[in-house]
Amino acid sequence: MKPNVLICGQTGSGKSTLINFIFKKEVAETGTAESVTRGIIPHQGDTINIYDSEGYEIGQERQAHFDTLFSDFLEEKSKGPVFERLHAVWYTVPVAGKRFTDTDKMNLDKIREKGFPVCVLLTKIDEKYSLEKIAHEIGQSQEDLPRFNLCSETGKDENLKQYCDLEGLLDWTRQVLPKEAVEEFGKSLNEKTISDLGLKSLAALWFAVKNIGELCAARLEASAAADKSADEYEEALRKLQEL
Repeated sequence: MKPNVLICGQTGSGKSTLINFIFKKEVAETGTAESVTRGIIPHQGDTINIYDSEGYEIGQERQAHFDTLFSDFLEEKSKGPVFERLHAVWYTVPVAGKRFTDTDKMNLDKIREKGFPVCVLLTKIDEKYSLEKIAHEIGQSQEDLPRFNLCSETGKDENLKQYCDLEGLLDWTRQVLPKEAVEEFGKSLNEKTISDLGLKSLAALWFAVKNIGELCAARLEASAAADKSADEYEEALRKLQEL
């Protein structure tokens, strides 16, 4: 069964860029200012369905349009067979905007009222102060909501790698998915995504193996090889990918 994942949030919060960053290919069209995505666009792959939502925009008419679109989609995806329902929601909040808005709170409440697992992705990180401020604001209104820093600009600035918790996001997603969808989610990840996380990553290893027995054996071998030569490291990675 393919997992169904919705990514939504403010306009310009980097939703489409984030999809392409995680899956290491151009899955969604991206822009720099105005919302490129209109409606809720399904990207149906062989192993995962990603629903890329247009962002909400300030203004009474635009906001009303988004509210209707968003509420109708959540209602639709809360019914029917499990393979048609929504399995996880990634909600984006741009740190560069320096605001966690009342609309964000309302949208998150709607998602949680429908019973969907949801986490917040803090994107477009440019200042540590702003990151801490927004994280504090979210914690006050959504105390138990998982949060992950996701900066897709790590290839341009090495200092930003400390603000990219891709492993945490993928591990959380694996945990909330129906068990029938976990393996397909792992298959959806590009090999580069797995190798970028490092062989010692529990999330990466989970996606690379089929069951807990293989996980234990592969983790021991990979951890040992990671401390040795580059050739042995690559060989351990090859074995993991063949499992």
